[in-house]
Amino acid sequence: MKLLIIGDFQGSFPKKLKKKIEEEEFDLVIGVGDYGGISEWRPWVMQNLKDSRAGREHLTAEEYFGKNKLKKLIKKDEEATKKVFENMVSFEKPVISVFGNGDDEWYRYPFESHVPKLKKSTIKFIKKMKNFKDITYKQARFNKINFIGFGGYMDIESFLDKNVFPDAAEKKKYIERLNRLKKQD
Repeated sequence: MKLLIIGDFQGSFPKKLKKKIEEEEFDLVIGVGDYGGISEWRPWVMQNLKDSRAGREHLTAEEYFGKNKLKKLIKKDEEATKKVFENMVSFEKPVISVFGNGDDEWYRYPFESHVPKLKKSTIKFIKKMKNFKDITYKQARFNKINFIGFGGYMDIESFLDKNVFPDAAEKKKYIERLNRLKKQD
């Protein structure tokens, strides 16, 4: 069995890649996430990284872009993601997909109760895609092979007890310590 494993599109399925894939023989497409993510998000992400490194609170997307512009960007990102999915299923092969950290509007995160539910339009779009199987926090079987999907987004800050780290400086020290430990591995 031949697998095509693709992902990290960030909102754009390159035409050259599609042409190359069309020349190949494969039995199954494995999508590994980060289908969405238009370039307009990058300045906000970069600003948040700078603020985080400096120990400052970061801005929400609504604070950074404003309510109206944010709505337009979310819609543009959703449309870009749909185009990526449409390209993936256009090869007329089964697609098994796990969502990535850039796809939080597209999957249900089962570990946090405060995460908003998916929009009905998102659920409908995924369900109507022929040969597309989302296995984020689920499993699927293809030709006697089990696939288990664990993707999505894990935020280090969600693990930090706000009572233990009351100020940004202490939290920053803790994160730096975690980063040093990771480098030692």
